[in-house]
Formats: sequence, structure tokens, C-alpha cells
Amino acid sequence: MMPEIIISVCSLMGLCYSALVNLLSKLFGYFRIWTASSPRKSLRPYLYKIDLYVWQIIYGTPDTGHVVLFNGWHNGRTVVCDDCRLKRVGELIDQAKICLDVVLLSTANVQYLDRMLAAHNRGVNVRILASDKMLAANGPAMQLICALGVPVRGSPIGVKFGYNFAIIDSEKRALGLEATQDTVHTCLWRLRGNMKGCFRWILDVVKQKRDYRHDNYHYQIFFDEWDFLSPITPPYFAERHFVEVTR
Repeated sequence: MMPEIIISVCSLMGLCYSALVNLLSKLFGYFRIWTASSPRKSLRPYLYKIDLYVWQIIYGTPDTGHVVLFNGWHNGRTVVCDDCRLKRVGELIDQAKICLDVVLLSTANVQYLDRMLAAHNRGVNVRILASDKMLAANGPAMQLICALGVPVRGSPIGVKFGYNFAIIDSEKRALGLEATQDTVHTCLWRLRGNMKGCFRWILDVVKQKRDYRHDNYHYQIFFDEWDFLSPITPPYFAERHFVEVTR
């Protein structure tokens, strides 16, 4: 008898939990639809601040993104084969939603250029920092990327680094991008989820545990001088003889 009672109670609790999730999700959805269509522009900055404040209560400090090394695994994971690693790196680049910062200093492992262009075409904000050696070795492909509107800058003189890597969906970068936009909802919800994250946060509070993602400032520092670096444009490749000039 006792097991049946326990099963019934657990089943009832599950139904109540599902109903609560559905109700909160609908209310949250109605609020977002109303605020997005609200003609009162004077309220929009305040609505955005409220939305961002709720996100920060749930998730804490925005992180600096997930770093993927093209030449290896930065977290020491054991990879069964090179093909598995290359495939996984490509899959992670394809998952970028908001922003993608790429550093190309080596001429090796540049087979992801088409994936970077695909990310740009689906609306991801892509930036590429490349060395002259890399630009020379991949002139036609990089010239096409520049011509299609992907911002490319030359790496600062004196940088000593032998890896190519990507910073995927840095929340700090995403905040900087939306700072110039007229929006009432932060894009950070897209990177962590809505109500799913909220209930995970509640469970973490009960367990006295907060889950903060790793920061990668030592990778993001490569872009600290981005605004001071000269843009690489399509004519640059012909001037440096990185591509053949047809006459």
C-alpha cells in the first residue's frame, strides 16, 4: 500500500510541476510579445534593464565564451583521432548563435573558413584576426570572406602564438553588441535558455551551489586592440600579391 501512495504522490507532484512550468512559460511569452510590440519607446530602455537584471539574478556574471583550439583541446581532453577532433571543432563553430571571434595565426587547420562564412550568413557577428602568413597562404579564400562583409584585421606585430582558435558566443561580447540596439530583451537568453535555466537556478540555490562557466580572458585579450588595427580589405590581397591579379 505504501509504495502505491508514494507513486501517486510523485505522479501528482510531477503533474503540478509540469502545469507550473507551462503557466510560467506562457506568462513569460505573453510579456515578451507585449513588450516587443509596445509603441512606448520611452519604456524600452527600462524594460531592457529589467530583462537583463532578471537574467543576471538567474545566471550571475556573463561569461567570456567557449574557446575551441583548432590545433588541439585546450581543456586536456583525450581525443581518439584527429578526424574526430576536426569534426567536433566544426560542429561547435556551427552552433554559434550570437558572436564568433576567430584568431588565425597559423597556416594549419584553416579548413573551417567555410563554416565561419556560413555563420556570418546566418546572422552571427563574426570577427577574424589573422596573421600575414595566414593571409598569404589562403589569399583567395580570405579575400572572398572580406568581400562578403566579414570584418578581418591583421594581428598586432610581435604576437607570438602558434594556434588558431575561436571564441564562441561570449556573453560579454554579446552585451557589447546589443548595447547599440533598440531592444527590450537581452539576447543572452538565447545562449542559456529561458525557464529551463530558471528552474536549474532554483535547484542550485537549494543545493547552495552556483554554476559559473569558465572565463577565457587570456584568449579574449587578443581582441583588446581590435578597434586600433587597420581593416583588411579585398584590395589588400592584390597589393601584397597574395592573390593572382587578372588583367
